[in-house]
Amino acid sequence: MRHPVMLACGLLPVLSCGGVTPTAASRSAVSFHLDAPFCSMSVPVRFSIDGVVVGVDTFRVNLAPNRLDSRSFPTTPGQHVLGAYAFTGTWRDSTVIVKSGATTVDTLGFYCS
Repeated sequence: MRHPVMLACGLLPVLSCGGVTPTAASRSAVSFHLDAPFCSMSVPVRFSIDGVVVGVDTFRVNLAPNRLDSRSFPTTPGQHVLGAYAFTGTWRDSTVIVKSGATTVDTLGFYCS
């Protein structure tokens, strides 16, 4: 999930974030879930797939409206390295296998004291 396959730019439109739109047949994606049961805060997080920043989303933990899941980011099927960075620090990269037509969810643990 961290290494999107780059296709010829003439064949597929390139996203503004630098990723490639997957073919209609694959429709694979990655999303992120924040696991922070003891927090009450707003956390902007920058996401990457294979070292390429694909977007930013803001999690809202125990604040109305609660938002613990990012939007989905399209990618290609196969093995990818996922990254996440917030002002509070960086989560360890994780390597995942994305199946064709599926959305893989990467859970980000967060502890508040």
